[in-house]
Amino acid sequence: MCGRRVELRFDPYDLGRIEVYYAGRPFGQAVAHRVGRHVHPQAQEHDHEARLASGIDYTQLIVQEHATDRLARLISYHELAAGADDDDADDNDDGAGGVLALVRS
Repeated sequence: MCGRRVELRFDPYDLGRIEVYYAGRPFGQAVAHRVGRHVHPQAQEHDHEARLASGIDYTQLIVQEHATDRLARLISYHELAAGADDDDADDNDDGAGGVLALVRS
């Protein structure tokens, strides 16, 4: 049945039984196939434990970069208020005097 569309009927909570249908007719139960790594029969297998570790912890690098980026984007409300006192004293006539206020709506 290579190249043809089939219908698979199964219970999503129990994938132990999958039935195959083609053209509305049952064709039996699906058989599991393990897909493995395809290599030439004469190729020598490398020893996975013999590989040297690089010593680089990529996850830790990402965590550090995230923390540095986050710290760079923090807002200093104290500096904003201090800067607003200097700048707004001349230009602002609303009497707020550079004070930040949160209004709950």
